[in-house]
Amino acid sequence: MEPTARLEVAADQHHRYAVEIRSGLLRELPEQLALRFPGARLALISDSGVAPLYAQPLLAALHARGQLASLHVVAAGEASKSVEQWQRLVGQLHAAGLDRRGVVVNVGGGVACDLGGMVAATYMRGIAYANVPTTLLAQHDAAIGGKVAVNAPWAKNFLGAFHQPRHVWIDPETLRTLDRRQLAAGLAESIKVAMIGEPELLSLLERDARHLLARDSVRLGEVVGRSAAKKIELLAGDPFEHDLRRPLNLGHTFGHALETELEYEGLLHGEAVAWGLVVALEIACARGLCPAADRDRIVALLARCELPPPVAAERLHAALGRLAAIRLVRGNRLHYVLPTSATSVTIDEVASDELQAAVAAAIAQPLLRPRASAAHAG
Repeated sequence: MEPTARLEVAADQHHRYAVEIRSGLLRELPEQLALRFPGARLALISDSGVAPLYAQPLLAALHARGQLASLHVVAAGEASKSVEQWQRLVGQLHAAGLDRRGVVVNVGGGVACDLGGMVAATYMRGIAYANVPTTLLAQHDAAIGGKVAVNAPWAKNFLGAFHQPRHVWIDPETLRTLDRRQLAAGLAESIKVAMIGEPELLSLLERDARHLLARDSVRLGEVVGRSAAKKIELLAGDPFEHDLRRPLNLGHTFGHALETELEYEGLLHGEAVAWGLVVALEIACARGLCPAADRDRIVALLARCELPPPVAAERLHAALGRLAAIRLVRGNRLHYVLPTSATSVTIDEVASDELQAAVAAAIAQPLLRPRASAAHAG
């Protein structure tokens, strides 16, 4: 897929929006916003790391055009996806005079997209919003699909809604300012998408891992385009997740539990997903579903992408205790997405003893043993 693309999302008969992917798109955004939302007051939501790079210049350009706009900044990091920050932002938007015709524009990574989308979903019972994702992970995950949320102490994304964006603008050039760790975390989501059924994407990731970590914007644009297209395809049949066994949950069941166990600090979302992928692979291998060679292929690719990062072994085991909240969300049943090869999956229930054994096997993985033994997030 070309790094310049326009993808159409049809969430249902009432919710359709475009995902535009093009280098240099950010420079066109003031005009694009004026065309898409004529006369609307805009509220930009960003984080403290991204705001100086992209949100503040965008705000200045909007003001230069005479556009009514305000900027609202939260601290960078998953801890900002909280009820307290949601409430603070709602108050700020009210103070800024945002009305029912107002539009929230989220500029940043997954936290900005999820939190800003939650604000838009609940402000005056729901107003329009658009996403301008600036991280690799957000560009093909959080920015697309309309799942918005904040975290609770007992579970990630426990409070949220399905509220579809009106537009998504993706500029691969923003990835040039992304630090290497954030970039690697985004690649975990790309690997996940490839495992669901995108062999060409998997080959691209294996071939170009070094260039991707070096911020090659052309190659990154292709990864984003392929990953986003696959996610849109998978969303098409169940945009509001009535079927709670969606393949896109690959790596997320354990990954979300691990993030909750670590209290949303010390580990990026994509890094937690990487651990979740390894655990899913170990369950599948133990069942005889997935050949060991395919497991090793994916683990080797994760390692080449500097994933997953070190986490103390006791915290990995403790994360299993957090799965009760996930069972609650899923009707007290723990369906798990399990690989059947490097690029195919199935879904089945798993037992507690299987999960315990899989975490132990993940910790003992030869390629990952140095990572598991260190206390990076412990």
